Amino acid sequence: MKKLFVLLPFVFIFAMTLIWVQHKNVTIVFPKGKTQEEVRKVTANQNTSLVRYHEDITYDVEMAAEERESITFIMGEDKSSDNPYYAEAEKYYRMNPTTFYEQLVTTCRSLQEVLDYLETHPTDNGEPYGTVNVVVHSNEWKGVGMSIVPNGDRINTSNLRNAIDEGIIHSLSDEVVDFETEIMIYGCGLGNNEELLDLFAEAFGGNDIERPVVRSSKLFIQYASTTDESRRYLAENWYGFFKTGYRPSDSELAQQLEVRYEEEEVEWLEALSRTEPRFAGDSYHYYFNVPVNWMVTYGSEIEMPKINTAQEQEAWLNNQTELKEALAATNIPMDKFRWTFKKTSHTFEDGTTEPGIYVSGKSSILCVLRAMTIENYDHPERPLPFEPELTDERFYTSSNGGMENSVLSLK
Repeated sequence: MKKLFVLLPFVFIFAMTLIWVQHKNVTIVFPKGKTQEEVRKVTANQNTSLVRYHEDITYDVEMAAEERESITFIMGEDKSSDNPYYAEAEKYYRMNPTTFYEQLVTTCRSLQEVLDYLETHPTDNGEPYGTVNVVVHSNEWKGVGMSIVPNGDRINTSNLRNAIDEGIIHSLSDEVVDFETEIMIYGCGLGNNEELLDLFAEAFGGNDIERPVVRSSKLFIQYASTTDESRRYLAENWYGFFKTGYRPSDSELAQQLEVRYEEEEVEWLEALSRTEPRFAGDSYHYYFNVPVNWMVTYGSEIEMPKINTAQEQEAWLNNQTELKEALAATNIPMDKFRWTFKKTSHTFEDGTTEPGIYVSGKSSILCVLRAMTIENYDHPERPLPFEPELTDERFYTSSNGGMENSVLSLK
């Protein structure tokens, strides 16, 4: 008996070039026996982050460091005007030149295209890139809403690991990105998958100490604009589940959320009455579906169990240990899927064919969102985005990238 598990993709709805010089106080940990003059000679000829010694004599050196160039990739087009995620993201970067994103690229749709673009478009100052922003749909169940190669499947930990190991994609040289480069992936909840972030770091920079660090938020990303401004928000999110096609009442869904998140101060019924926020920081909701396909093959039709009645189908599901383990990893209860059964056959790569049972499950996800804001004293009616440090592990996850914990520290 052989088991095949596939979690199918679903649609997750939801230029100025400035080169400037900044003076920094740099603390360098330098080998014993070196004089301050020797330190100055080294720092005058090298980017300070490349001075990596591990002894206990330190000097503060005032020096000029040329700011690295940055680039932003908008990885898709909106499929519905109800969720203009990519359009609002592009507007945000175009309306906020103070973010110093020198290049805005809207033509790439796969990781391979991003890597190729970076390889063939070096920075004007000859330095590796400083920040690479990637704006893309994502979610904690299905990975990232872009493919590895053009027209491929959505990226997940399994296929990205295979693509790296099989040489389908090739990492960039240290002249393009290095351990000082930050890859910022702005996708909803991607920071909850640290393994995938580590794989992205390897895909961009290889499996060595010079690979860049990849960061992503554990929360949702929202872009919102008016005629004169555009802002990016982190959004808290809460989930409820039900069988697709069997939507409970609002009061029943609110009760489910109350039980799941008893310590959260959210008016669930009010959030369920809105499909878009009235203002920044307002709660609202939307739905999406998670499909699951599972197939078990048997040596002969005689070995196949009966699945004609609801009781027989339930018994069959309960005997699928690997299926239950896979679903447990999604945190979606098995009874929140609507299951359909079909007897079929499967042909393997070696040409052999076996009869099997194919099941398809679909769960509907209720997602309640609320942007995180702080008070705007100048315009109280327009709350400002809450912007934690990118190293704050409550909100962001970072890959195990290169020399992120270098002995250099900027004061």
